[in-house]
Amino acid sequence: MFLSLSLSKGIHHVINSFQETLLSIDNLIPDGAFDNFTRPYINEKYEDKTCGDGPDLRNMFTADYHFQDLIKDCSDSLEAGFNAAKIYADTFDEFHRFYVTNENTDIDALKVEQHDVEFFATSLATYTRQEKIAQLIDAKKPLGLLMIDSTHTKTKLEPSPR
Repeated sequence: MFLSLSLSKGIHHVINSFQETLLSIDNLIPDGAFDNFTRPYINEKYEDKTCGDGPDLRNMFTADYHFQDLIKDCSDSLEAGFNAAKIYADTFDEFHRFYVTNENTDIDALKVEQHDVEFFATSLATYTRQEKIAQLIDAKKPLGLLMIDSTHTKTKLEPSPR
């Protein structure tokens, strides 16, 4: 499971914050503005309020299995998206290796050293392979709820000169 504990806690915190925001709203039934609905004026007298103070939202959220399933589905969808992103990120291992190799190449030393045809043939084959591989990177990749933008990564990985 890639979804880190802190990210999972963060997701639950966001969901709980939305829930607490809803729970912070006062119940509307005791509000006098709704007396026309809760204490109707019939036969020239106000009827007694028979509906009480209304439902307890906290208990409703706890008992609402559909709502609990919705929370679980949201968490599961986010977890699946981040797990897919982790798997997708693992596909960049080879790119990372050739990027590090290219970055660690001493250009000045290459200019000074004498090289045979075999060196240039190998270097050209490596360059061509790296360029073809870099072209395979999708600029934008939808992964569940996430959209991975690899435009900068693709540009950075393409061998130079281009």
